[in-house]
Amino acid sequence: MAEALPKVSIVTPSLNQGRFLEETILSVLRQGYPDLEYIIIDGGSTDNSAEIIRKHQKSLTYWVSEPDRGQAHAINKGMERATGEVVAWLNSDDLYADGAIRRAVASLQAHPEVAMVYSDYDVRYETTGEIKRMTSRLKDSRTIFSDVSVCPIPQPTVFLRRSVWEEVGPLNEKLHLAMDYDLWVRVLGRHTAFYLPGASFALIRYYADAKTFKFSNRQAHEFLDIFDRTFNDPHGPAVPADLRRDAYVYAYLRCAVAAVRSEHSYLDGAGWLVRSLKIAPVKTVALMARKILKSLGAEPI
Repeated sequence: MAEALPKVSIVTPSLNQGRFLEETILSVLRQGYPDLEYIIIDGGSTDNSAEIIRKHQKSLTYWVSEPDRGQAHAINKGMERATGEVVAWLNSDDLYADGAIRRAVASLQAHPEVAMVYSDYDVRYETTGEIKRMTSRLKDSRTIFSDVSVCPIPQPTVFLRRSVWEEVGPLNEKLHLAMDYDLWVRVLGRHTAFYLPGASFALIRYYADAKTFKFSNRQAHEFLDIFDRTFNDPHGPAVPADLRRDAYVYAYLRCAVAAVRSEHSYLDGAGWLVRSLKIAPVKTVALMARKILKSLGAEPI
């Protein structure tokens, strides 16, 4: 006898994303999942977002449009109302791939020992319309700190057991760009995750005004704050010295690149680069060479 499908709760936080929001909503509603709870938390948008949400409100479990304290707060508000055994959030500029929820649930059912499941993802470049498959950086949950040149677990692909969210959540509302990574660190400090290679649960839009790219300097410093807090927490995960070193090397390099790209501050960028070189000169040079060879374009380090 087949295992019964659990209820799945999806939360979408949004603020003035009317140009993307309907496509995001439809990507959830078209999943065809039989026990789906969909919650939209809008932060009081002044564009056409509320009109779009009302258009689909009969298919929603709950929605609200009111001022909040930011994205993390909006997600936490939605999760407080969520009742599913499996939970996830999908930002209003991202999309689920067809069948994503069923495939994620199947992975969780096949691996009852894991806290969450994630996959590879697709990126759509809004200027050209090109779609490119991207491979998740994290193939092994034990190496969460070893490569943070980007967040190694692509957030829109993550489906999490609600019991784990209740154990380690909610999101840290002081963080505005790295709150997902902060959550993964807390989850993987106690549990394991399952990576489904070759699959893509979600599509991420790549565009100039995306918060992750527009405020990359702030995000880089949030990663540093997470490391400082995690590594100095006597009750936190036991992280080997070499992984701590790697985490700071990547974080300092990220701060260096962000300082130049976002703030146009070559002096600050050089300062962060020197800090990385002092920790691990060979690794720093190798990483910089890899980045230069890969691209001189818009992808964040």
